[in-house]
Amino acid sequence: MNNKFSASANKWLFSLTGLLFLVNGGFNIYSNNLEPFGLILGILMLIGGCYYVFYGLFGFSENSKFASKLKVDDLTIELKNSLWKPSTKLKWSQLSSIKFQSYEIIFQLGNSSSSFSYNSNSDVSIAIKQTIRDFAERKNVEVIGG
Repeated sequence: MNNKFSASANKWLFSLTGLLFLVNGGFNIYSNNLEPFGLILGILMLIGGCYYVFYGLFGFSENSKFASKLKVDDLTIELKNSLWKPSTKLKWSQLSSIKFQSYEIIFQLGNSSSSFSYNSNSDVSIAIKQTIRDFAERKNVEVIGG
């Protein structure tokens, strides 16, 4: 399923959801109505709330090293599509061709290839492909599809 919200909307939605989890978890621990179950549920909600808040703040910020991103400049293409995976940097000089598919980009690196899948809405996908296409034309790299 593709994400229909912008990065800033996701940032605030995840952060607010996390804050609600934190408040609810604190209330469950404080009230302790269901003695062992309420305490366990409260602790789990606090952990989940912290995760949502941090994911919202760091996972959708443009300047965060943890956020998904695509950076293109005259020397490299930097790709990152997961909070947990490191970014991949490809040099333009290594690329022989670029193939666009639906929400996936395949970079041909001589005898090997590297693929990059991403989740976004169609407007963002078009912008990503157009940006890469513009740089590829300047670097004389063949672009297929898209």
